[in-house]
Order: sequence, then structure tokens, then C-alpha cells
Amino acid sequence: MTTAPQNLPNREDPLLVYGQNPPRRIPWKRLLPFVIVIVAIAAMIPFAGRAMEPTVGRHVSRRLAPIAGLPPSASDVCYSLRGAFGAGEAYEFTIDESAFLAWAKGQGWKVEPITSSVTVERYGDYSNNAADPRNVQVDSGYRYYWVDPNASDDTLAVVYDSVHGRAYWYRSYR
Repeated sequence: MTTAPQNLPNREDPLLVYGQNPPRRIPWKRLLPFVIVIVAIAAMIPFAGRAMEPTVGRHVSRRLAPIAGLPPSASDVCYSLRGAFGAGEAYEFTIDESAFLAWAKGQGWKVEPITSSVTVERYGDYSNNAADPRNVQVDSGYRYYWVDPNASDDTLAVVYDSVHGRAYWYRSYR
């Protein structure tokens, strides 16, 4: 009696049909780097979403505000700093008039007295919170306005409200 060699496929196996190749197995060792990359990207999505949101602060001290260049006497700071794709940012703070004028001069801004009412965008314009103030009307004080000569939608507005002793800084990057 002769027996079939051991390396031949068993013809009774339903997965092996005469003339066809056996099903391929997934090469996990080759797919592992791709799986790791996909898992890493999925894990970063919540953090990337937060990076796109603006950073907002309400009524904080100058020391706690993440804004470079605030004058030393600034207090009660409110701000909205743009996220990854923000169109602008704004901050405001309480300061006396002489300190504001000295700060503006130190920044190289030539402020002018306000002769007619000025509307200023505030930090609430970018905070994603409907309760935050969007703008303010200033009737008395000083203002500075700059437009980038290479990009007319890149602007800077700095306004001081003499009545309330409040400075407003607004920058648009649209």
C-alpha cells in the first residue's frame, strides 16, 4: 500500500480547490507600523481640536496674562488670543491715561485724540462665548490705527477710553 506524500494538499479541505491558491494571510509584521501611526493620529485629534480654539482670559492680573509687552501698571486684563486658524486677537486692560500714553509712545504708536465716537472690537469677538462683550463705543480718549501696506486686511487698532480708564488692543489677521 502506498501513501500520499505529506506535503500535498488534502483534497477534502474546502478552502483548497484544485487550481486555486490558498487564501493569503495578513502580514501583521508589515501592517504594524501603519496601525501604530493611525492609533497615534487618533489619539492626537482631541488635542489638535483644542489648539484651534482661542485662548480666552477674563479679569486676570497682568502677571497671569499670556501677553508680552503689557505695560507694568496694567490690571484687570481680558483677552482672546487666536488659535491655530484664528482671524484676530484682542485684549483690554485698565490703566491710567499717562501710563497709556507712555506705553503707546514706547511701542512707536502715534496716538491721536478721539474727535468722534469710535467703535472698538473687544475680546468677545473671538472668544466663542456669546456672553463676552463684542465691541465698545469710545467717545473720549486716544486712538491709533495701522494697516499693513502689503495686506490691507492685516490691521491693528489701539484705543484708550479716558472716561473708563481702559485700553483696547485689537489685531486682525484676515
